[in-house]
Amino acid sequence: MGVPESEKRILSFITKKRLWGISISWLLLVIIGGVGIFVFGDYLTLVTERAKVSVEDETTSEPDSNCNVLQVDIAGYITSDGINGSSDWFGSDGDTVYSDDIKYQIDYAKRNEDTKAVLLTINSFGGNAGSAQEITYALENLDKPVVAVIRTAGNSAAYWIASVADKIFAYETADVGSIGVTQSYLDETATNIKDGLEFISLSSGKFKDMGNPDKSMTAEEKALAMRDINDVYNIFVKQVVEGRDMSTEKVRELADGSSMIAGRAKQLGLIDEIGSTYDAIDYLSEIIGEKAEVCELEE
Repeated sequence: MGVPESEKRILSFITKKRLWGISISWLLLVIIGGVGIFVFGDYLTLVTERAKVSVEDETTSEPDSNCNVLQVDIAGYITSDGINGSSDWFGSDGDTVYSDDIKYQIDYAKRNEDTKAVLLTINSFGGNAGSAQEITYALENLDKPVVAVIRTAGNSAAYWIASVADKIFAYETADVGSIGVTQSYLDETATNIKDGLEFISLSSGKFKDMGNPDKSMTAEEKALAMRDINDVYNIFVKQVVEGRDMSTEKVRELADGSSMIAGRAKQLGLIDEIGSTYDAIDYLSEIIGEKAEVCELEE
């Protein structure tokens, strides 16, 4: 039995609507997919660019080729990567300087033939003795002129480093010296007793928890701590004796932990000249035999 013409027209209309619906749906999918690919592509580009910038930020760039003096800044508490330091006491504006970074810069100066000398700019109240010694070893291995400028302060570990320089300048108001070693800490036992806290020592040896602020030091522990402090102190004194070409007796007279203004430091032989960074640069021009062009390694 045949299908009436009216029903054929209705079926044809329905079929066309379905085909149009399918076509529009596919068209929408294509458009949405294209937009998605475009957006995702932009996102990938953005991520790639950010990653590239991040890598560039972490890469130390070399200075201009006309640079012949590398400036190395030692500002803040001196420590090593992975060693916690206290920037509250020793720090300059809460900054921290890592011996690993300083050593990298000094080693760069040693490798780079265009670098004729190193300018140390020092602004620090001190830090870890081991970190200072790591920097001094790198400077002694440099085999190129080193000039130091003490800005606001060059004390303790910072002066340890400065003493290696061939010449030390200091601003007139700079605080210089503080040759000595400290390992002092806060004893919190009285506060703990007041708060009802009891310290229970569980250690494999009687000196293992030595220096814990929750327990008082015994006389034996203090003697042991002072033994190590004096050993480091003697190393510090020896460094200043050699670096400043002074007698051991003279350095020991000055090595009482106190600091002094630059003028007095010059009179006593701890620095060479009262002067600024500009004076140090002029001096560097003289010793390298050409105009000193100073630059820094940028992170």
